[in-house]
Amino acid sequence: MKKLILVLAAILSFTCINAQESKVYRISQTEWYLYNEVTKKWDLQTQNKNTSIDLVSYKNVINIQAKTPTLYRLDETSKREIGGDEYRGYRYDAIECVNMEKCTVDIVVMPGTEIFLLSVITDKEDFKANLRFYGKFVQ
Repeated sequence: MKKLILVLAAILSFTCINAQESKVYRISQTEWYLYNEVTKKWDLQTQNKNTSIDLVSYKNVINIQAKTPTLYRLDETSKREIGGDEYRGYRYDAIECVNMEKCTVDIVVMPGTEIFLLSVITDKEDFKANLRFYGKFVQ
C-alpha cells in the first residue's frame, strides 16, 4: 500500500510540475480479452462502452487514472512500428509499475480519426490477457 501511495504521489507531482509537457486523453471505452490457446484468438471477456477515465502521458510514462490507478513505464529502446492500412502505431516493452510486472504496450491511431487504442498485454504462465483502452486527446 505504501508503494502504491508513493507511486501515485510521484505521478501527481510530475503531472503538476510538468503539466505543459504532459498530454491528457479521455478514455471512453475499455475491453478485456483472454487469449484462447485452442483457437489462437482473443476472446472478449468484458466491455464497458460508457467509461470516463483520464489517461496522462509524460515522456515514457503512461498513467491511467481509474478507480485503481495504473502506471506503465515504456522502454523507448524497444519501440517498433506496427500496423497496416487500417491502423498505425508502435509496440513497446513495458513495466507495470504498481506490481512491477513486464507487459507489452501497443499505442495505435486509427487513420482519419481522433481515436486511439492503448492495448496492454500481459503474458503470464497461467493466462495471457489484453486490456484495451479507446480514447481521444483532450488537452
